[in-house]
Amino acid sequence: MYMPSRIITGITMYMQAITTGFGSKNTAKYGVLTYDMNNTSKIPRQYSSKQVYGKKVTDLFVDSEKDLWLVTPKGIWEAKKKRYLLLPKDAGELQDVEVSNDRIYLFFSFGEVICYSQNQGKPLYRKAAYPENERTNYSRTSLVVKGPDGNFYQVRSGKKSGLFVFSPQSRTWRLLLETHSPLHTLIVPPTT
Repeated sequence: MYMPSRIITGITMYMQAITTGFGSKNTAKYGVLTYDMNNTSKIPRQYSSKQVYGKKVTDLFVDSEKDLWLVTPKGIWEAKKKRYLLLPKDAGELQDVEVSNDRIYLFFSFGEVICYSQNQGKPLYRKAAYPENERTNYSRTSLVVKGPDGNFYQVRSGKKSGLFVFSPQSRTWRLLLETHSPLHTLIVPPTT
């Protein structure tokens, strides 16, 4: 569940609900922080460079299983299982993280998904949602929701907005909707 952005010291990018707390991305001043909503008087927990292989934490994600992923300039670290994956240099900025059936799916600004094995942490495949000449059309934002059908539904925006679906089973992308209007919310209802 995403909560609206609030300006806290001017630069908080967004807050994301995490069971009993939320994460705050304020990388310019504080780095990445988490708060305990059961005891708001506690000092926020700040993820520092000492906690992730000596690398500064630049971003965070929470997957649908409520696992916390911390991003560094070179990789991504899953906090509970303490695993570290190296990020490719040629895929753009990491925009979303999701897990399903012993696989980790990383979604990047260049429109690619890269699938990793959860057990070995090795890349298994990568698939682009659109050709390289269309990257700027959708490179600014991304929101991924895992559907009850096992597919990943993704809203992407840039010069245009699009609703895409990625099927892990067939390893294929499909464009469901394209518009020049902004798309920013995505709810995938349960199948009936």
